[in-house]
Amino acid sequence: MQMKRSLTLMNLKSVLADSFSLIRPSTYKNLKFIPMATKMTLVISILILFACLAGGIAAYLVAKGALGKEIQFTGEQLVSNLSSSITTVIGKEGGESELQLMLNKLLAKDAGQRILDAYILNKSFVILAAKDTRLVKNNYTGSLKLDRLDRLRIFQSREQSTLIAAPVTWGKTNPVTLGYVVFEFSQGPIERAQNRIILWFLIVFLVAITLTTVITRFVLKRLLKPVVNLGQAANALAEGNLDYQIEEAHGRDEIAKAINSFIAMRRAQAIFVRFSNPALVRKILKGIAPDKADEAKVTVGFGDGVKFTPWSAEQTARQIAERLTDYFTLAGRLIEMMGGIVEKFIGDAIMSYFGLGSAEEEIIYTRRAVEAKVCIQTVFSIANWAFAKFHNRLILEFRFGLATGKCVVGPIGAKGVKLDYTIIGSTVNLASRLEGLAAAGGLIIASITDKIIGGKKYLRTLPPTMEPVKGFKDPVPVYQVIGFEDPADDERLRKMLLDFLAQEDILAIFKLNAEQRLEFKQEVEKRLSVPLSLPVK
Repeated sequence: MQMKRSLTLMNLKSVLADSFSLIRPSTYKNLKFIPMATKMTLVISILILFACLAGGIAAYLVAKGALGKEIQFTGEQLVSNLSSSITTVIGKEGGESELQLMLNKLLAKDAGQRILDAYILNKSFVILAAKDTRLVKNNYTGSLKLDRLDRLRIFQSREQSTLIAAPVTWGKTNPVTLGYVVFEFSQGPIERAQNRIILWFLIVFLVAITLTTVITRFVLKRLLKPVVNLGQAANALAEGNLDYQIEEAHGRDEIAKAINSFIAMRRAQAIFVRFSNPALVRKILKGIAPDKADEAKVTVGFGDGVKFTPWSAEQTARQIAERLTDYFTLAGRLIEMMGGIVEKFIGDAIMSYFGLGSAEEEIIYTRRAVEAKVCIQTVFSIANWAFAKFHNRLILEFRFGLATGKCVVGPIGAKGVKLDYTIIGSTVNLASRLEGLAAAGGLIIASITDKIIGGKKYLRTLPPTMEPVKGFKDPVPVYQVIGFEDPADDERLRKMLLDFLAQEDILAIFKLNAEQRLEFKQEVEKRLSVPLSLPVK
């Protein structure tokens, strides 16, 4: 019994130690990446664990004490009643058999569950009746000092049993002791009852803690879902995802107010975003683009509408704005998708640049700049076909120029009034001049750009020509781009354009019905089934 108690105490100490370890500061630091719902569920479960343990231990102790007292009281009543009922028998000649019969009836009722041993003695301590009938007429050899027994007493003889003894007396004023009744009661019923209490407590505890954990986690996840959504929206915004949407919260609690305030802020911010450059914002947030003016080597691209003045003269202001927006959306999406930044739209002109990466990535960014312009011209050619065929629109062709070199990159303008994130330098001027030399639908690049990307190993071009460029003292060597030398590069870009022109938001630009979409798709597949090629002068 002592060993069982020790093990129970050790288990309880272990559970408490494990529980306290969960709330140590060092352990809490390790839990910082766990979702809030899980943390709160863990805390609530620990609190419930302590409450259940405290309640269970208290109930166990109370039940154990009550059970022990009830068994002890029953034993006292049994011994007291027996000692009172045998006063006329114990001194009677030949009464031993009657005493044994009375004792046997008591033992039969107990069925050996509680009474370990039982004796009826005369005043000379001779056993008159016993549970073990072989001891009858022998002297009592127990450890009790029965000669001093004047009333019912309880003795703890050993851990597993309790001794209850009472004198058999005659007379009230000066009672005469006729003999003694000695019973030994087992602690087994108490132990079995204790085990049942512990078992049921564990069952109820495990069921309660499991249900509580599951229900608490479910409820917390539902309650904290708006907070999680708010955190995800804030993270998305911090990472530059300016299009991330969050559902409006219904309610008047603090969480709902915070979410709706965030949504109101995003609505106001969306107005600013419309006139900003999300791709540039993302690069600044990631530390790729400098947040103050600095020198960087970039590849600058200029695109301009050919014969824009007569094109615009035949259309309304609304038509000009809408149709330029279609062209700029197609070009801007391709530039951003390929890692570039749209610097600005100037009337009918598009200015963009690629770069701001490490020196080791220079060839990658420069090639992407060339690929983006070839892809834009290819898409513009397909778009012009669709605009003319399906909407009878006047088409607008563009020409592009590319130059690579060092520029000043960063926010420049009037502090507190308006700052533009822009690039300035001779490379910008050169790209602008080269655009004017290109054919309609074509692309001209500077010799330094051709050298960086690998020249004829990468591009198909016309032989270089020396062109006088306004603002530059000496003629500048330039290349007219035709297409790509490596079929693998060409195939990769054609596949990319097929996917690009199949996107729903891109198809929406062309405003096609189901039949027109099918024809458009067939035309796209036809044009992109052959190597990409640009016109030259």
